Amino acid sequence: MSGSTAHGRFALRAPDRLGFGLHVVPAWGSEPLRWRAGRIRRRLNDTVEGWRSWSRLHRGYVGPWQDEVAHSGRVLRALTFAPSGAIVAAATTSLPECVSGTRNWDYRYTWVRDASFTLQALSTAACEKEKDKFFGFLARAAATQLHRGVNLQIMYGIGGERDLSERLLPHLAGWRDSTPVRTGNDAWRQRQLDVYGELLDAAHETLPPREHLDPATRAFLVQAADTAARRWTEPDQGIWERRGPSRHFLHSKLMCWVALDRAIAMAPTSATSRKPSATSDSSTPPAPSAMPGSSPHRKEPSTSPRHESATSACTPSGRDQRG
Repeated sequence: MSGSTAHGRFALRAPDRLGFGLHVVPAWGSEPLRWRAGRIRRRLNDTVEGWRSWSRLHRGYVGPWQDEVAHSGRVLRALTFAPSGAIVAAATTSLPECVSGTRNWDYRYTWVRDASFTLQALSTAACEKEKDKFFGFLARAAATQLHRGVNLQIMYGIGGERDLSERLLPHLAGWRDSTPVRTGNDAWRQRQLDVYGELLDAAHETLPPREHLDPATRAFLVQAADTAARRWTEPDQGIWERRGPSRHFLHSKLMCWVALDRAIAMAPTSATSRKPSATSDSSTPPAPSAMPGSSPHRKEPSTSPRHESATSACTPSGRDQRG
């Protein structure tokens, strides 16, 4: 030990094996028990057998790139926090895009934007239980925000935490002296309108077709669709999480349209047979609020995200404004 840093050096030759364990205890805690080599070896063998057993139970996919799909399933499983079902974007923080770079963010959180892609990958890799638990985590973590009229948060902690305030750790040198080292991610404060489309698409991918939704899930999805319909014309920080003034982004507006499209697709067929009012057009597809449990008295947006997003997200010269 040198101060607060532990050093070790050893040499191995084939077929030598060396096992070692790292223990973490509070500074005021008692000295950790040292594990003997046999115990470390048994723990390693148990871990290997656990992964092999899990892999044998998830061999449902047969097709192109079969080994790669199976390995992807294992990676997603390894990124899962088992108690809650949350899947993090990465297991690391503060690894820069290049050596000595400063774009080194903390990715140990769950992004709503990743959800639909992650759920599709879990489904392909025959990880149905993991898929259901992950969507359940997203729904529980975000459930009360829309009800209170606040922005749907774009990311959550693995336990559903919402305050992910970012702070610097100046006492750490960083990978190859790439500073600053961060914990937390201030992107959680941003408004990113595309998350409504990502969330509804995730629900569309996960929930069995024509299954009756429980009242809480149904109300939550209705609120998400209604919010997308109401707010799609507003500026936001966009998919690249720009740390500056809000702007109009084409991707955000198209994903609001995805939110409405998926909500309509999930609405039961009985909702489309409602008797139209005297002023409604019977050829108009049902609004997202046609899902059971929602209010039929909903003001429709004056323009369609699908028809208007391209013009509102471009400069007068027609160039995309994305950062």
